[in-house]
Formats: sequence, C-alpha cells, structure tokens
Amino acid sequence: MRLLFDRRVVALLRIALGALFLAAALPKLQDPAAFAKSVANYHLLPEMAGRILALVLPPLELLIGVFLILGIFDAGASAIAFSLMVIFTLAVGSALARGLDISCGCFETEGGSKVGMKKIVENLLFVAAAWIVARGDRSWLSLGAKRARRVATAAMITLVSIGTAQLAPAEQSATPKTVPSAKPPATKRAMPPMQVPPVEGPIRPFLWMIERGAQPPAFLFGTIHLPDPRVLQIPPVVDEAFRGSDVFVSEIPLTEETNKAIAAESIRSGTETLAMILPPDVRERADKFLQRQGFTLAEFAPLEIYTFAIQLPLLEYVRNPSPPMDGLLHSRAVTAGKTTKALETAAEQLAVFESLSREEQIELLTVTLDDLGDSPAGTPAPKIEELVQAYLSGDPAKLDADLFGPMRNGSALQKRLLHNLLDERNVRLATRMDAGLREDANKSVFYAVGAGHMIGDEGIVGRLQKKGWKIRRLTPADVAAVKQALAAEPAGAGSR
Repeated sequence: MRLLFDRRVVALLRIALGALFLAAALPKLQDPAAFAKSVANYHLLPEMAGRILALVLPPLELLIGVFLILGIFDAGASAIAFSLMVIFTLAVGSALARGLDISCGCFETEGGSKVGMKKIVENLLFVAAAWIVARGDRSWLSLGAKRARRVATAAMITLVSIGTAQLAPAEQSATPKTVPSAKPPATKRAMPPMQVPPVEGPIRPFLWMIERGAQPPAFLFGTIHLPDPRVLQIPPVVDEAFRGSDVFVSEIPLTEETNKAIAAESIRSGTETLAMILPPDVRERADKFLQRQGFTLAEFAPLEIYTFAIQLPLLEYVRNPSPPMDGLLHSRAVTAGKTTKALETAAEQLAVFESLSREEQIELLTVTLDDLGDSPAGTPAPKIEELVQAYLSGDPAKLDADLFGPMRNGSALQKRLLHNLLDERNVRLATRMDAGLREDANKSVFYAVGAGHMIGDEGIVGRLQKKGWKIRRLTPADVAAVKQALAAEPAGAGSR
C-alpha cells in the first residue's frame, strides 16, 4: 500500500489519468450532438438536463486532463476526477442493471464500448487510480513542484510564530507565509548569498527519546522553523533517530495544499493597500527599512498587516530560499516511504493572528520595527541571530529567554499572544501526542515540533512526563544508544 502512494507512482497515475480525461473529452468536443444522444440513451436525466450535461462535461474533462498532466490546480482536479469516475461507474452499473444495450459514450460518441461488467471493472480501476492521486503527494513532475521550494519557504516562514513571536508572530517552519502569490517579491538587483555568523560553541540538539518498553521508542525533536544553513546540518544522533523511525509527525501538514492555503490567507480582501491602511509614521518606518533591504512597500501591498510584520525580520531567508528544517525532514520522510502525519492544521495556528483587530496588528508591526532597528541587509536580523545561536547551543534556559522573554515582559497584547501561541498550544500538542503514541504503539514515531514547545514543566516534555511517559534527553554521543533502542527485540513490560 505504501508503494502505491510513493510520489513517483502518484505522478505517473496523475499523468495517465490526465491523458485519460483528454482522450475522453476530445471526441465529445468534436461532435457534441452525438455525445448528447449518448447521454440520453442512459435515460437517467430529463432531456434539458441531459443537453446541459453534454455541453458542460467535455470542456470540464478537458480542463481536468490538462491540470492533471501539468500538475496545476491538481488538488481540485484530482478530487473532481475521482467524483466523476464514481458517477460514471454508477451510471454504467445502472444501465447494466436495467438491461440497456447501449454504448457507454466514454471515449467515442457513437459505437465504442458497450456497457457491461468489463466496463464496470475498467471504471473501478480508474476510480482507484483517481483516489490514489487525490490522496497522494502529487508534487513530483508537476509545475507546482518547481515552485515548491520558494512556496514552502514562504509559507513556513509565516508560521514561524513562536520562533519570532516577539518580533511579529508566526509559527513553524515547513512552509512560511509569503508575499503576494506566495513568492518573495522580485527585486531589480541581484542579491548575494546570505552571510551568517559562525556557530558559537558546540551544538547540542533538542532531542528526547520516549522509552516504551515492549514497544519501539519514540523521539521528540525540537526544531527551529528557519531555513538557516547552520541548523539544516542535522546532527548524527538526530539523523539516526529519524532514519530508524516509521512515522514522521510535524506540527502542520507540510503539503503543497497547505502552502497554497497559507499563501491565500496572506492576502487581504478588498482594494486597500498596506500604504493606505498603515498610520503615516509606521508606514514611513516600514518603507525606510524595506528600502535598506532592497525592497519597496508596494511589493507587499496586498498582505495582511500581521503577515507583513512576520515577513520583515525574515527577508533574508525569503530572498535566499532553502527548505526549512521541518520541510527538509518531511521531504526525506516522504522519499523514504515513511508515514507522515501532523498535530495541527495551519488554520489552527493562524487563527490567533487572524482574530487580531487592525489596531492590534499595527501594534505588532510597530514592535517588529522596534526590534529590527537598523538591521543591515545580507545578514539575519539581530533577534533572529540570537535565536539561532540559542537553539544551536541546546541550552533550554537561553532559548526560553531569547524566545519568550520579550513577550513575557511586553504589552498586554504580547502576553495574550504568548498564552495563546505557547501555553494553549502546548496543551493541545501534548494531548495529541499522547493519543498518537498510543495509536502508533507498535511503530517508532519521530515528532518534529518547535523547540520552544519542549521547554519547562508546562512544555510538551513536562506534560507527557506527567501523563506517565518515560522520557530522557539525548546527547550528541548517544548515537549508539539510539541504534540499540531501535534494534531491540520487543520484550518486557511497557513503560507506562
């Protein structure tokens, strides 16, 4: 079953299904009157409804075929293709049950295959193929896949929420929110690669192992939702745990559909631009900062204010896109054929920001501009750099101070956001992890969640320990211990 959902298999089925719909559409478009007669032969619709269907169906099949072959709008196209194949199969079955001796009208408007069990079996195979395409990863060999890196970088950087909430929130890195059309704004000058400072001291990953006795171990990996080249070097102990796992679980579904949904949420409805709705002093500050970075405010014109605030400290990552850590791990999981799951939806993460009033969003933008100060172009923003160094150090206290300190000591709005983005979500994430650990009791599970959620008694690790799970933090030297845990034969009692 896993092989059927391999992205290469899905791609071949998608293209074949698209060719099938093209082959079905072209004869009908050439002779619509004959196709209308084929529809009437089924005696399922009133005359007028049958004529309308005969006019609408062929161009719909043509569009579905084109979209599936090219890999654009493929989520909707594959869903419609599946629905149509089910309807076609039911129609053929109905004609067979009523004893009608007619042509199915599938690929020829006159003559052609007769309705019968052979046609039903054939259609059922097409239904199965359409279902696999609709449910699978359709990004390979698609036009959408060629844009995936930038879309993913854009969508994820928007969901950096906890990671940069004090700068102007957004959460997780696997697909960031972006500027219009989910791409970084175009600039007239070529931008050099991002310059990053060296790592300060040894790197210790935020990695924990849940020892489950008779069951395979599970792993909690605290990520940082940024595509910074220094954090994309996965430590050997993390790599060993990841490669040995059966299930990969991220915060949100790291799919193209999620990227598109986040990108769509980035755009405001109506005709007002950012320049029109921002107070003059805030607009002037934002414009000056963007000019220093090689952008203009007009390039961000249709964005929601909170999305714009999220983007500002992360411009260097959008301009020099790489797959963020979560996205990189997800891609590796898909390639390796692992089961992939998610703990939340993008809508759940973004709901906090979308509920903010315009005045509150402007306050967040102002805080962001205060933190950015005179940040030079070509390097990560100062607060982002502090966050990266704290993450690489593996020091929970330092990460907590850099990540959440400003919000704990900030305005009432910042404290409320911290509660909603951290405390409430920790409860939700830990609860869903607890259920997932039970559900996948016979599989090794690798959870990749923002490191800020792991810290303290009220973090995910502390909450899972309170639920009875036996958890210990791993060190870079624990590669052999991870191998041994993954290779151990099931034995003994559980750890709960």
